[in-house]
Amino acid sequence: MIAVTSFEEDVTFKIDLKHQFKSLKYCRLLGILLIITPLAIYMLGWWPFVDFRFFGYMLSVLFIFLLPVFYLHITYYIKNRKASFIIFGNSNLYLYSDKNKRFEFKQKDIEVIEQHIGIYHENNLDFANRRSALWTNYHYVKIRLKTGDHFFLTSLMIDYKCFPMHIYTTKYRFIPYLK
Repeated sequence: MIAVTSFEEDVTFKIDLKHQFKSLKYCRLLGILLIITPLAIYMLGWWPFVDFRFFGYMLSVLFIFLLPVFYLHITYYIKNRKASFIIFGNSNLYLYSDKNKRFEFKQKDIEVIEQHIGIYHENNLDFANRRSALWTNYHYVKIRLKTGDHFFLTSLMIDYKCFPMHIYTTKYRFIPYLK
């Protein structure tokens, strides 16, 4: 028997600001550096001696590192912007709906639940001391039903650590793009 967390009342998962900011957690440091660096240069009196091309180079490199984050955030947002996932209390009934689809199913209708998370999180298993990347907090869950239908619940609406359903397989990926 598969263990599933039961709730006494209905629980709804939708995109919210809390999960969006949590996904962007590792980008906050870069934002702070972008603000502090010019301020520090000005306060230390180095402003007349700094070549402004330096800031252009710095922004170019930063933009290259942020490309995967922009891609993941935009694709995740587009995929789940009108989506909601509802777990109905103790009734063992689930409802996923977005603007095009609506699936009402029970636990027995699920073929597989795959979790796709960044490879950094594999450190918890093998202690390989991997470094986190800017996109480390992006992840998604793919639920495939026995009817062949599937849908995605992204990190913009759920947290993989607190996901209330049993995960069948976990796949660790360098960049967890939707597939």
